[in-house]
Amino acid sequence: MKRGLSVVIGFITGIVNGLLGVGGTILVPAMIYFLDTDRRHSHGTALLIIFPTSLVSTFVYYQNNNVDINLAWKLAIGGIVGSYIGAKALRKLKMTWVKRIFAIVMIAAGIRMVMG
Repeated sequence: MKRGLSVVIGFITGIVNGLLGVGGTILVPAMIYFLDTDRRHSHGTALLIIFPTSLVSTFVYYQNNNVDINLAWKLAIGGIVGSYIGAKALRKLKMTWVKRIFAIVMIAAGIRMVMG
């Protein structure tokens, strides 16, 4: 059952990632609540899954001339450093804080999208 559900969750994540660029946003909660994966493994696994799906989406966006390469490089510099710090912090933070931070980010993103 979980194998089939995993494939369905991956499929939905791919569609959302290609359409909106936020596949990991739904992937982490789906792994936690439907696949009984702990939060730390969910975050790490989501990153591994989002990497190839983002490459595919990026290629299609690039083909459609919807990628700003100069801006992407600038953002990537900070993103790489921030990702390293965030991944290191995940090991040290209590899960209650990780839950709270994740919830705040999701709520803020939702408000931003609605207000838009």
